[in-house]
Amino acid sequence: VRSVLEAAGYGHIEIRRETPDIIGASPAEEAEHACIMGPSGRLIEEKKPQESVRELIKREMTEAFAAYAKGGDMALPSTVFLVTARRSATKTSS
Repeated sequence: VRSVLEAAGYGHIEIRRETPDIIGASPAEEAEHACIMGPSGRLIEEKKPQESVRELIKREMTEAFAAYAKGGDMALPSTVFLVTARRSATKTSS
């Protein structure tokens, strides 16, 4: 990311890693979302598995997400990178 921004003329680049929890409703609901959004959703869509395989994936995700459900609350760990940069001022000729 840094090299792309630098090549595009950006400076004062800051990349900060954050690890917020994603608050979810239930393991089943979060598995449903994961099957249609994000990296896993894109992979499932790309591979176009049979419906029985999709259901198996969703069931296994539900079981995996259950480990993060405690006392009715769901807190899934995540990682995000916050990137800020400033574009260098360029002079225009008249």
